[in-house]
Amino acid sequence: MLNKKLLAASVAALFAATANAAPFVGPINADATGNAIAFPVFASEALNADLVDGLYPLVIDDGADPEDAALDVDFELDFPAAEGDEIFIRVDLTNAAFANALADNDLVHDTAGEAATNAPAIDIRLDGNAGQSSVIYRVIPHTADAGNVDDLDQGDKMTFTPDSLRISLSNDATIKFGIFETLTLAAQGTAPITSKTATIASVDSAVTLGAAIQSSNLEAIVKDGFTTLTGDATEGSLGGIDASDADMLDTDLLAATGAGVVVSDVILDTAEKPTFTGNFSFGEWTVNDAAACGGTAGELVIADDSGSATSKDDINLVTTAAFLCLDNGDEKDVILRGSYSVSASDNGFSGGVGSITYDTTSVSVPYISTFDKVNQRIYFINSGVAADYSFTFKSEDGITATPGTAASGTIPQNGVLMLKASDIVTITGSGTRTTATIEIESELDDIEVTTQIVNKNDGSTDTVILTPENN
Repeated sequence: MLNKKLLAASVAALFAATANAAPFVGPINADATGNAIAFPVFASEALNADLVDGLYPLVIDDGADPEDAALDVDFELDFPAAEGDEIFIRVDLTNAAFANALADNDLVHDTAGEAATNAPAIDIRLDGNAGQSSVIYRVIPHTADAGNVDDLDQGDKMTFTPDSLRISLSNDATIKFGIFETLTLAAQGTAPITSKTATIASVDSAVTLGAAIQSSNLEAIVKDGFTTLTGDATEGSLGGIDASDADMLDTDLLAATGAGVVVSDVILDTAEKPTFTGNFSFGEWTVNDAAACGGTAGELVIADDSGSATSKDDINLVTTAAFLCLDNGDEKDVILRGSYSVSASDNGFSGGVGSITYDTTSVSVPYISTFDKVNQRIYFINSGVAADYSFTFKSEDGITATPGTAASGTIPQNGVLMLKASDIVTITGSGTRTTATIEIESELDDIEVTTQIVNKNDGSTDTVILTPENN
């Protein structure tokens, strides 16, 4: 039983002190100035073990200091105990349980400079087994010798130091400390002398997967028939996956060990073959570990339809980036416009990595014919500076469109250019028609384009104004 005079005086002091005092900040570790240290937040992506009874097992290595781990919780007694008394401290968890059985020394008294031999005796009196969510400790002040006073003071700090907990992945884990006069009352959990509750741990996402997806665009140049890129380059890089990007990972969150989360904690498959989607029918494509394609190149396996390309070799995305690279120096193919994306599904990465565009104004020609009964002409009216142009063609199955001598050239400054269909394209196969896209190196407002078809038999004409569009 507690000393009755001390009990009465302490209760009076407690109410007097707390009536106008700031609320207790919670049983959370405090720094040297008394400011609360935020409870640990664990990275959900780093918690990969199997659940036990619906809770995630955390095992934290206390290291050399048993009071310096992520799961440790400090709290003040808020109630004294004199020599010869005993008090009972009940610990209750919500949305959590003990992963391993607790020991007597999982509750520690901060002697605040006193000799270790003056520490109170602490032992478990009830519960505290693996899978349970409560434990009751008995705390007995040290028996004084040679006139020393070894009472437990109201402001004394206690530290609860479990090395393992099971916590909910969806709700905050909370802890409640209650101080009781007897074991019976503590076991009942009713009528504590004082109690306090706070969050002990939480789980949140540490990863912004999109931040690891890097995007970069390429621009093909009309003057070279779209066989080169800006600056006459024949090589260029789109984006890719770079898990080292600082924006991808919130390193303030913790891994399951209690250490700060790192990339290797959240990327589970270290041998994955990223797949890029887009148009791979031209040039030579590789995957590279450097954004500017100056690092180590890896082979891509192009799908039969040229719509995707997958890394031939496994890539450890923890340590190695994966950027998409184009080399058109040997092939000198027409570089086609389009968008590209990447997916590394085992680790959840997906997103756009950029586009190939043209430095032009684009004009779609829905119909070009070399049928011998008609004459078709295309007219350009240019109100700006001289502008290079280039035709590309797309035909039905069985029809081949071969660029003619007028398929590329220059529209004069402030001038008009007329082109015959027969000079623009040679059409062979099962038909005499095709479609085309004209890329013009000019401002949108400077160009007007018209197509005119004349029937040789009756002289009738069909004139259509084509609408330029920005790329």
